[in-house]
Amino acid sequence: MLISKKGKYSVRAITALACMERQGNPVSLSALSEFEKLPVSYTEQLFNKLRRAGLVKSVKGPGGGYVLSKKPSEITLFDVLLAVGEIENIPDCERKQTNTCFGAHCKAKHLWDDFYFHVKAFLELKTIEDLLKTHVCGVE
Repeated sequence: MLISKKGKYSVRAITALACMERQGNPVSLSALSEFEKLPVSYTEQLFNKLRRAGLVKSVKGPGGGYVLSKKPSEITLFDVLLAVGEIENIPDCERKQTNTCFGAHCKAKHLWDDFYFHVKAFLELKTIEDLLKTHVCGVE
């Protein structure tokens, strides 16, 4: 399983939002993009997906931008990656039947199901708050 740039950038961008939002104001996409050195148009695409998933809210008008919809401790990495379509890259026979999946006849079915379970459990344990404490804002 590989996390694409889209997944990595999404985690970076929402964590940057959480960090920058601590000042109490909505954060513009241009400020987020500059902070994370990402193209504004790409950041906009990511935030449209994060907004549709209910992880961020847009604030209209002067001084507008984006804010988190939940506390950083309530947003998991699984939530973020699911919002931008990254979870589709994790093999899961129960969730996704494809032409390459043989269902009950697959000799590796239990392996893939176990793999999915462990990756999902790990991503559900890690929150944006965890990243804020250890990497981004210097909060110990």
